[in-house]
Amino acid sequence: MHGKVFSLFLQDHNTPEASRAIIEYLKFRNNRISKRKNAYRDSQLEKQKVFSDDDYLFINSRIQKEYVESGNDEDRKLKDNTFLELYRSISEKCNMSSEKGKYNVIRSHNLRRCFYTTLTNNGCNYIVAELLMGHKLPKTQGGYYRTNPEKLRLEYQKYIPYLTIQKELDISVSPDFIKMKERNAELEKDNYIKNVERDEIQRMEAKFNGRIEQMDYEMSQIKMKHNLQILKMKQKFEPENKNKIQKMIDTLEDALRKS
Repeated sequence: MHGKVFSLFLQDHNTPEASRAIIEYLKFRNNRISKRKNAYRDSQLEKQKVFSDDDYLFINSRIQKEYVESGNDEDRKLKDNTFLELYRSISEKCNMSSEKGKYNVIRSHNLRRCFYTTLTNNGCNYIVAELLMGHKLPKTQGGYYRTNPEKLRLEYQKYIPYLTIQKELDISVSPDFIKMKERNAELEKDNYIKNVERDEIQRMEAKFNGRIEQMDYEMSQIKMKHNLQILKMKQKFEPENKNKIQKMIDTLEDALRKS
C-alpha cells in the first residue's frame, strides 16, 4: 500500500488504536538501535527504515544488499506467503495450531469475519458492511446503489467503539478520533449548506417556472381576444360567411370563459 492511498486508508478506515499502532510501528522502524556493535545488524536496521511516503508499509525483516544499491522498495517488499507464515507463527506461539489438514483459528479470514460480525451484530446496514469489507455488491443491488464515500465514513465512525479491541482506552479523547469527528462535522456542515442551496435553487426555479406559465397564460388570453375582435370585424364585412364566422366566434368565447 503506497503513499497517498495509505494516508487515506489510515485516516478513513482504521480505528484510532489501529492508526496509533501503525504510527508506533513506523517510529519503531526508524528508531531501532543495535545493542551491540555489529556492522551486519546495523546495516539491517538501516535498511528497515522509512525513507519516503511511497515506501511499503510492511517490509521484510531481512533485506538483501541489492536494496542499498538500488533504493528500490520492491527489493524489500513482503513475499506473497509472508502473512500466512506470520499467522502460523502466532498460532504456534499461542499453542493454538490445528491438526494437519484443518485451518488454524488464528488466520486473516477469521479477523475479517470478526470485523464483519461486529458490524452486523451492532446494527450496521448489510450494504454498508459489505462495502466496508471490500465486497462487490450483487448485480441486483450494485446496478442501482451508488456509493457516497463521505456518508460511508460517517457510518463507519458509528461502529469504531465496537471495533476497538483495547476497551480500557477511551477513544473519545483520542486525537485521531477527535480529528475524525471534527472532519465529519465539517462534512455535515458542507452537506447542510449544499442542501440549503439546492432547496433555494429549486424554490427559485419553481417560482420562475410559475411566472413563465402565468406569462404563457396571459399571452394566450390576449391572442384569443385579439382573434375574437378580428372575427367580429370580419363578420361585418363578409355577410355571406356570417354563420361560419359566428361558429368560430362562439368557439373562441367558450374557450375564454373556460380559461
